[in-house]
Amino acid sequence: MHERFRGEVAYNGEVDVHFPHLTVGQTLTFATTLRTPHKRLDNAPRKKVVRDIVQILGTVFGLRHTFNTKVGVRLSN
Repeated sequence: MHERFRGEVAYNGEVDVHFPHLTVGQTLTFATTLRTPHKRLDNAPRKKVVRDIVQILGTVFGLRHTFNTKVGVRLSN
């Protein structure tokens, strides 16, 4: 791949760090807030855009029922 597709493939290793005290909904809201652009369509309020995107993500990925579940909950053995 290196010789045939040079410049065509990129590997971006990343480590996701989650805050265990936040719920799924709070985690999505936090991540969405960080990625919401400063210039929005029709100058929509940032909070409304974030709320709408979080609801869309929750629906599309089937996560709405987990919004109040803490991310870092440990199950005992």
